[in-house]
Order: sequence, then structure tokens, then C-alpha cells
Amino acid sequence: MLRRGVVTLSALLLAAGVHAACSKEERGEDLYCSACQMFIESYMITANKPVFLTKRDKTAKGVYKQRISAIYREHNPDSLRVVDGMLKIYKGKEHLLYQKVCYKYNTAIEPAYSKEDADSIEEEVAWKEAQAGKALDEVMEKIKVKDAQWAIAGKEGNRRYVDFNKAMSSGDSMDNMSMGGNVGKELEECFSMFRTDHLKMLTSALANSARLYDSGIDKSFCVDIEACAPKPPSEAEASEPPQRTRRQREQDVRDANPDDSSEVDDDVETEEIDHDEL
Repeated sequence: MLRRGVVTLSALLLAAGVHAACSKEERGEDLYCSACQMFIESYMITANKPVFLTKRDKTAKGVYKQRISAIYREHNPDSLRVVDGMLKIYKGKEHLLYQKVCYKYNTAIEPAYSKEDADSIEEEVAWKEAQAGKALDEVMEKIKVKDAQWAIAGKEGNRRYVDFNKAMSSGDSMDNMSMGGNVGKELEECFSMFRTDHLKMLTSALANSARLYDSGIDKSFCVDIEACAPKPPSEAEASEPPQRTRRQREQDVRDANPDDSSEVDDDVETEEIDHDEL
């Protein structure tokens, strides 16, 4: 137990070091936002095939591979590479293997696999979430590619990270563009932080969507985590009246029909906010 505690503390200290290196204060607001935008763009492109265009394996092996991989992805990503081998050893006893992994990492144990459960919506969402996690792993591998040449373009306050080779092939100006060995490392540190700190948000957003862009996370993620400032509304949007809340709309109905005996059921609202019954 003591050794496991030491490892955990080391991991936390390492993570803290990475997080400190990737921050608005360290990078500057413009580059911090740019790193987030690159990250979410890469994630959306990478996730489309595994999450939405891949047929799900509904066999016992496929279900337990998804379950075990999800645990390792959160607690011990280095062990993802051994999941297939472990499932071969435990063929026919996949649930026993799954239980052992759950006990080791102190995670909740789901019921044993059944054909009916494999067709459930819950299993479908869990599978898509695991596939989204695999996409994030691939995003991290892409940013580590040694042949990639990353650069910083733009003036202070409006800088952004760019792929140098793509920028040159598209005819971008060399003015205000700088390169260095640390640029790729900076991006890797930020990508790692975004992935680690917001893993559940990123995977569940796609898992609960029918199509890639239905979740809107491509537009909302960097604003929600305060990596980027929200864009000011366009003139058309600014001229539109603000949307009224549900209570305001209900009051509008009452005001328009003061003698109408069919009032809004106040008991429904009371039940919705009565947390003692939850």
C-alpha cells in the first residue's frame, strides 16, 4: 500500500508540473487559446471514424475490452496495450478479469455481460465513450510525431500555433513566425492537460450525440474551460431580444389569460425542486 501511495504522489507531482507549464500565465492568453483550439479541432477530426463510423463489437470480448480499456485509460494508460493479451488468457472468464481490474483501481463493477445488455442504450453510450477515449489517445500520438515542425505565428496578443509545413504550402507569410524545439513540447504539454483534466467532458459529449457535431463541443469546449474568451455576438444576434426563461413564458401565459382556469401546474415545479425526494 505504501508503494502505491508513493507512485500516486509522484504522478500527482508530475501532473502538477505539466499543468503549471501550460497555463494562461505561462503561455499568454493568445497561445493558450490557440493550443485549445488546435486540440479540439484535432479531436473532432480524429473521433469521427471510431465513434460514429465503426461497427460496435457486441461479443463478450468486445464489451469487456471496452470496459477494461475505459478503466486503464483513466487510471493507467500504459496498460492499454496489454488488454487484448489479457482477454485471450481469460477467454470465457472475461468478467473475472474485469472484476480484478475494478478491484485494483477501486472502480464500480458493472453486472456481468449478457446478450440483452449488449444491445442496450447504456452499453452503446459506454462503447462510444470508450471509442472517444481512443481518439484522444490518437490525438496525443499525433502531437508527438517527431517529423512535425510547429511554429508560432502572429504578433503579441494575436499569436497562434501553426504547422510550419502546412503554413508554407498554403502561402502564409513568414513575417512574425518563429520556430524552436520548445514549440512542439509546449503543445504536447497543453494537449496532455486538456485531455487529462477534461476527459469525461470530452468523451461523454460525443458518446451522447448521434452525429459528430451535434454536441457543439467543437465550439463550446475552449470557452467552457475558459481557455478562450467567448466571441462577441454578431450585429444580427445582438439585435435579437434575449430568450425568456420558462418561468417568464409561464407568466406570459397567465397575463394573457387572466380568467383562464387552466393555470400552470405549480405542483410540477415544486416536485422538480424538491431535493428531499431524490
